[in-house]
Amino acid sequence: MDEINELITVRGIRRHLSALPATAQEAYQNTYNRIINQRPGIKGVALRTLRWVQHAQRPLSMVELQHALAIHDGMEDVDPEDLPSPKVILSSCQGLMVLCKADGTVDVVHSTARDFLRTHQPGGLDVVGGHHAIARACLTYLSVTELAEGPCATVEELAQRHSKLSLLDYSAHFLGDHIFECEQQSLDRLSRFLEQDKLRQSVWQILNFTVGFGSPIARQMLQSSPSQASALHCAAFCHGAGRF
Repeated sequence: MDEINELITVRGIRRHLSALPATAQEAYQNTYNRIINQRPGIKGVALRTLRWVQHAQRPLSMVELQHALAIHDGMEDVDPEDLPSPKVILSSCQGLMVLCKADGTVDVVHSTARDFLRTHQPGGLDVVGGHHAIARACLTYLSVTELAEGPCATVEELAQRHSKLSLLDYSAHFLGDHIFECEQQSLDRLSRFLEQDKLRQSVWQILNFTVGFGSPIARQMLQSSPSQASALHCAAFCHGAGRF
């Protein structure tokens, strides 16, 4: 509409209208073409955003998505300066993604847009490739230095850890879902992860802490949560949830 408002002749308006997409599919394809024609850095943000939103097992909040987009191989900590801004994330997607004001999550603009992404599976958005990339990202996120120090001793420490690492809950609880979709590509890396005792205990603590940090029974739950979980325990936990 902004382009139409800038036109000053009837002929110009007619030409513009005749060039508009005839179908929603064509409109989404044009939008996707604009995404991949952006500068490499902005295009990368957009494609990773589309991948996460398309394959995430639940809607992600904006801050969770920011952390997801900041993950890179070999990452040892989350640097706030690595987080892309919400404005950059949304603008890079050229209108395909929106921030839901009701709950603060990021989602596709319409169900037909999700159908387009699922049906056309443009580069990097195929099911196996998408889940593999997210599984790798979750394992990287769960391997940061803070978790390698072991589980938290107090509820306050655990709450602070979750506050600092906003994608922690998602990564721990849904890693198995993503690996289930790409087992052959991910099991070796998962096995190496589960062999690291302190990392495994940190994740086990997250999986078993199922009340709010402000709950009257939070301290009791932390103290009574299972500890010293083996790799088999963690694998069995996910298997029981229908993941592995």
